[in-house]
Formats: sequence, structure tokens, C-alpha cells
Amino acid sequence: MIDSLSFPVFLRLLILSIASEGIYLLLAAQSRIPPSESPLASWYHPVRFEETAIFLGLWAALFVTYAFAIRAVHEKTGRTLFLFIFVTSAVFRGSLLLEKGGFATDAPEAFLQAASPIRTAMEVRPGFEAIGAVAFDLGALALMPALLRALSLPSGLALVYGWNPLLVKEGAASGRLETIPLFFLLLAFLLFRKKRPGASALLYGASLAGPPFLWATLPLAARALGFRLVLSLFLAALAWAPLAATRPFADLMGWPPSSSIGGSLMPATAELARLLVTRDPLAALLFCAGIWLLLALVRAARLAPSGGELPREALVLLGCFIFLSPQVLPWAFLPIAGLAAFSANPGWIVATATAPLTYLALGEGKWSFWLAFAQYFPFYASLVFVALGTKRGRKARPGKAK
Repeated sequence: MIDSLSFPVFLRLLILSIASEGIYLLLAAQSRIPPSESPLASWYHPVRFEETAIFLGLWAALFVTYAFAIRAVHEKTGRTLFLFIFVTSAVFRGSLLLEKGGFATDAPEAFLQAASPIRTAMEVRPGFEAIGAVAFDLGALALMPALLRALSLPSGLALVYGWNPLLVKEGAASGRLETIPLFFLLLAFLLFRKKRPGASALLYGASLAGPPFLWATLPLAARALGFRLVLSLFLAALAWAPLAATRPFADLMGWPPSSSIGGSLMPATAELARLLVTRDPLAALLFCAGIWLLLALVRAARLAPSGGELPREALVLLGCFIFLSPQVLPWAFLPIAGLAAFSANPGWIVATATAPLTYLALGEGKWSFWLAFAQYFPFYASLVFVALGTKRGRKARPGKAK
């Protein structure tokens, strides 16, 4: 690892940060133009700015600069580097906060993304949603170096979090609140690593006040915290009690799923079951839930007592839960973006790059096979390709030693 920020690396990052900031400012400016006046609007009828061709083009440009930046900081560490990453990340978010463009801020309800105590609390002052999201987002970024060190990873990988366009846009521009429970989750992991399980249990309970899909980390928490998980569940129950008293539980959970928008493996399984076994969609849902539960139990059983692997394992369980869910909204990928730095597989980053394609089905469009293919095939292909390459590399090393 390189322990200092060399001038060539600094110059490269500076150029990329200026390019990224320019794209964010252009995004904010373009978002004020009515979607009906955007290029290619005559071919289809965009409702949100995120559905326009100009957004998708600028989004692709953002991820190109993001990829070059990740390549520049690969295997590099140091306080100066992290300080640069933190400052530039704050600038990206601050510029979108100040510009207040015409980005989508509505939050349609979906399966396990229908409601949360955190959202209800923030809705008291709607104008502060984006500010709160950014504050906790930057707080989570500040935790990254310590968490990366626990996995013997360079602090430069904090850029994977700080510069991720999905985190920047959905938090600062659209005011998505998933970064708040993500902060509590990462802080709980850090405190557990520092041998403070009681405080970790309290903060993990605070993370459970976020959207219910974040409960997918419960098997890991049960393995790491043991009996202290009761404290987490008690705190979560207190947070959810006021909502449960005013709305039916099924309504809070977004049950039953009203469509398959954003879904990946679950809708495909349901279609296959409809052709071969049964037309009941509940059968496919139970099948996918069984697969995820088996995976969760295996991963939790293999968790080391030190807890250093918690962020990486949380990424796997949350990712698989999302891909096996019947409905997935774009901002459900924010925890994936926040945890992607802990994995050596860049496929998780690809998933955050294609997540906004779901916006095309939230307006007047519909979720189709080709839209699902465009969103998920790059992720699955990169994830499998890199995993197979890593496996072959491990097999090749003993041969070279001989």
C-alpha cells in the first residue's frame, strides 16, 4: 500500500473531482427543465427528470469518472487522501443541496419499503429531509477508514462510498433517508469491533428504525450480539410502536406487493413457477425466502467472533435479499452503495450504476423483461465474472509455487 498521496495521484483525483462537480451542476441545471421538453421526449413520455435521456447520459458520465477515481486510489491509504475524499464528497453533496433542482422526491410505497419510523420523524419537517440525509451520509463516510482497517483494506477505498453517484444524488438531491439507518448500522459494526457490544446493540436497534428490508441483517446481529440482540429488538419495537398503532402491519410492510417493479430473481422465479408448477405467486415468494434464509444461516454461522467481517457479510445478505425481493425501488440500493467498499468484487458497484433504470417504470412506463435485463444483467455478469476470475487466481498460485 502507498501511505501518502503522491502528486500524480492528487492531480488525477483533482481533475476527476472537478469533472464530477461539473456534471453534478449540469444535472441540477437540466433537472429544472420540464421532462416533456427533454431530448427524445417525443418517443416516450417521461414524468420525472430521472426518466429523460439527458439524465441517463450524464449519469453514465458520472460513473465513468467515478470508475477512474476508484482506479486512481486502488491500494492507497493515508490521512491526506481520506481528507481529500471527504472534502470532495461534501462538495458534491453540498452543491446539489444548494442548487435544489427538479429531481424526484416522491417515495411510492413498495414491499418492505412502505414506511419507517425514521421517515415518519423526518416528515415533520420535510424541508430538512435532504439536509438530514446528507449529514448522516457524511457521518457514515467518516467511519469508513476505521471499518476498512478492520478488514486490512486501504482507507482510499472510502472513495467507493464518498463518490458513489447514487449516494450523492439520492441523498442530497432527492432526500432519501436510507443513509440514516446505514450510519447507525456502520457505527454499530465499528463499536462491536472495538469490544463494546452493549453500545453496538443500541445503535443496531436504531438502524432497525429504517425501512424493513434492512432487517435482512438480523441473522448476523443475532450471531454477533447474542442475548444483547434483545436490547436491539426492544429499541426497534419502541420506534415502530406508534406506527403499528395507527396502520395495519401488512400496510406497513407493503404487503401484498402491488407489482414487480424493480424485481429481479423473484419475478423470474414466479414466471417460471407459473409455467411449470403453480400460478400462485406466494409459492415463488416462499421459495425465494427459503433460499435467502438458508444463505443467511450459513453466512451467519461462518461469522468470525471478532466481527471484522460484519460489513462484508451485511453487503452479501442485503444484496441477496434485494435481488430476491418482488419489488425494489432505486434508493433501496443505497445500503449496497454504502457497503460496496468492503467487497473485492466491483459487481456491487455496477448494481448501483444501473439502479436508476427502475425510474423508467415508475412513470408511465412499465417493468418489462428488457428493462430488467438492462438493469440486472451487467451486475450479474460482472459479479460472476470477477468471482470466477478470483477463484482461478487462487488455484493458480499453488501451481506457481511448485
